Amino acid sequence: MHTRPTCVLACDNELGECPIWCPTTRRLWWIDVARPALWRFDPATGASENWPLPKPPAAIALRRSGGLLILFRRGYALIDAPRSGAAIEQTHGLDLGDGRLNDGKVAPDGKMWVGSMDRALKSPIGRLYQFTPDDGPDSKLRSMDEGFVLSNGLGWSPDGRALYFAESRSKHVYRYDRDPISGAIGTRHLFTTLDGDGVPDGLTVDAAGHVWIAAFGSGAVHRFRPDGSLDLRITLPVEHPTSCTFGGDDLRVLYITSARRGIEGNARPTPQAGGLWAVRLDVAGLPETALSY
Repeated sequence: MHTRPTCVLACDNELGECPIWCPTTRRLWWIDVARPALWRFDPATGASENWPLPKPPAAIALRRSGGLLILFRRGYALIDAPRSGAAIEQTHGLDLGDGRLNDGKVAPDGKMWVGSMDRALKSPIGRLYQFTPDDGPDSKLRSMDEGFVLSNGLGWSPDGRALYFAESRSKHVYRYDRDPISGAIGTRHLFTTLDGDGVPDGLTVDAAGHVWIAAFGSGAVHRFRPDGSLDLRITLPVEHPTSCTFGGDDLRVLYITSARRGIEGNARPTPQAGGLWAVRLDVAGLPETALSY
């Protein structure tokens, strides 16, 4: 296994997040939350593009019909793949009270899941939602669990029977039993807790069922076995990896986004902080699920 990441794009993101691999176009998408922008990278040529966003994004997802869903902190937009700086024509608001959305991902059944957080990073008012951009009054955000300060990464086991969910403030990663037919989840259980200075941020799951977690603040990505025990630690030369996903034609390249700033907003002058990183592995990831709408 090759476990030395390289910086494949010095994109200097303030807070890079939510990488997703599009197998159709063979491009990687992600967002910069703090300097609001949508990014795209072509690993075959090394070329990248980015488009400014009108407000800070929280998550993105591929759509089966083409284009993207962009979730903002308190709203969303459905767009075609951008071809110019005018990527967003219309945004829709969401009522989140004192909270805001933070990270999300598409489940195996094509439904969007997203967590929320307390803007002050103190109170457990965050929730885990299933999101559908319908026009009905109660159908946009459906609360599935609650009691979180800082909701973060999501991922599903290869058989769809487990949902993994990171909560950064407590340093816990939870596991929910999931019905692969209905998509319903049961009571949450503690999967693992990160030790040291790092907190769990974005995560992904490989084809063997291992859970890969970006440890924000500790300069590493951890791989955990399905039983929650630590299996591998990949070290980066930057302090704040934020999320990870598998890409490439064989899904054996782990792409890692990073940030220049900490949770409290302090920037770090570390060289290549905020860059896009990649490491080739001898395990494959799971293909990205597109939204059913």
